[in-house]
Amino acid sequence: MTSVTYETPGALLESIRNPMLAHLKKHPGLELVEYEDFRDWTLSSGDIILEDGSKPELDGFVWFGEIGRDYRRDYHLALMKALQRHGTKVINNPLGYELAMDKYLTSSKVSENGLPTPKFLLIKRHHSEAAIVHLKSWKSSVLLKPRLGSYGIGIIKIDDPEDIVNVLDYCPPDNHYIEQMIPNDPAKWIGVNMIGGKHAYSYRKGPESFFGGWKVMDRKSVGGKMLLAQPSSEQLEIATKIAELFDMAWVGVDMIVDSSGKSYVVDVNAFPGLYPEMFAQAEVDGPKMMADAVLKKLGL
Repeated sequence: MTSVTYETPGALLESIRNPMLAHLKKHPGLELVEYEDFRDWTLSSGDIILEDGSKPELDGFVWFGEIGRDYRRDYHLALMKALQRHGTKVINNPLGYELAMDKYLTSSKVSENGLPTPKFLLIKRHHSEAAIVHLKSWKSSVLLKPRLGSYGIGIIKIDDPEDIVNVLDYCPPDNHYIEQMIPNDPAKWIGVNMIGGKHAYSYRKGPESFFGGWKVMDRKSVGGKMLLAQPSSEQLEIATKIAELFDMAWVGVDMIVDSSGKSYVVDVNAFPGLYPEMFAQAEVDGPKMMADAVLKKLGL
């Protein structure tokens, strides 16, 4: 398998892409135009310029992949946002993608809408000593997470908040995202994939995917083995609400479950792993769900 990186951002598998396009082509009055790679486009005075010098005249634009995670400087996300500003419905929504890339923005959006997420803190490195008292009030270990991280890489568990000062002194960013570690059973970790506001399938990870028995990590960024799972009604309600809040045609929501059975959102994936074998196991027509999600976003 190939790692998903900034240079090779991933794409829809042909076995999903082709039947999805076939479903879209059945819709009367819908003309499909395929572009080689939107990342080669140019921004000129806020307008999109194609390689031949023309401007895209599109009602909708569908893209799927991992792009740069630093949304404040990412060129490709700037392209998508410019396209949307000029009246094209961009699917997936770049503004939702922007939220989902940033752990702090994600947790803020989730919590301010009354959905369960672990306690979290954003601090400047030189304020770390002042944060110790606050972190101690959580009465738990804490997780230092890359604000723009992925695949579980770079997450550090800190058992004693007193150690936070020394740890942050070794970390180059000026500000840091810290999250309460909720004791949970890795066997109950679940990822819920939503397409068009509907449940596509949910999955768990095997013990081989958990580093130290407490975090899902994929250092090679290739995606791990998925085990089909059934979400609880609470988890399905949470994922449905997040898909709506982030205005995403397809989105994944990762949750953990504490000892009382309460679920917590620990990640929102704007680039969810969508695989033919998982659609087959769940007995759903994934490509049609994606086509229907596109048509819904276009108001068709």
